[in-house]
Amino acid sequence: MLDLRKQSGIPIKLKDNGELYFYNNFAPIEPDIRTFKELKKFINDGKKFTEIKDSEPFYLMYRGIFESSNLRYDITILPPRKIGNEFNKTVGHYHPNKPKTKVAYPEIYEVVSGHALYLLQKNNLKDAILVEAFEGEKVVIPPGYGHVTINLDERPLVMANLLDASFESGYDFYKIHKGGISYIIEDKDSFKVVPNPNYPKKTIPRMARPRDLMLFEIDASRLLFQFQENPEKFFWLSNPEEYLVQLVPQSFFYFK
Repeated sequence: MLDLRKQSGIPIKLKDNGELYFYNNFAPIEPDIRTFKELKKFINDGKKFTEIKDSEPFYLMYRGIFESSNLRYDITILPPRKIGNEFNKTVGHYHPNKPKTKVAYPEIYEVVSGHALYLLQKNNLKDAILVEAFEGEKVVIPPGYGHVTINLDERPLVMANLLDASFESGYDFYKIHKGGISYIIEDKDSFKVVPNPNYPKKTIPRMARPRDLMLFEIDASRLLFQFQENPEKFFWLSNPEEYLVQLVPQSFFYFK
């Protein structure tokens, strides 16, 4: 088992089957499991992969590991597998607008272990961003951007996220279009970005890397530590309408 306490700040180990083992008397949490039966609705021509059983798990979500100030800290595990030549991914979703505002809730991710791509797409499809992130790096999802996470590595991708706990994400747009605006497929020792033909317009993602987040006084230390020590510094996750100037892509990404 891979001990992830140093990387995450939680007494957890990653078992060979992709599940988390909680130790040191930490109360275990049962994961929500995304099986192929659900995931195949979000890939192109998912019905053709008859060799994959509907019951096979493709990723696990441990929700509500910590909660404070109406914020929720989760961990997600994406095993290193492919569907055809497409890398394993989350199904993708949008966040709703905060009630009585026209501003959607943001979110922050941290790569605990592994190598990730975050495919962001504006709700009007006028912009798409592909963010490459490595262990310890943090990625903010600005308001109004849907997002899919892709595991590029031959190891499991372990990522944490922090978000407002009061809303439910919307998956219908991604389901209708069979995934995100692009598919990320294997290309020799790298990856290739292929437009999703189920979208009405072709938007080429801008390639990006994460900036530091000192704008919100978030440093390079573990996300969980900072959340536990000072949850108030994440006030913007629940109140995005007060941070419209800051919550834009150029605040969070270097574009290549």
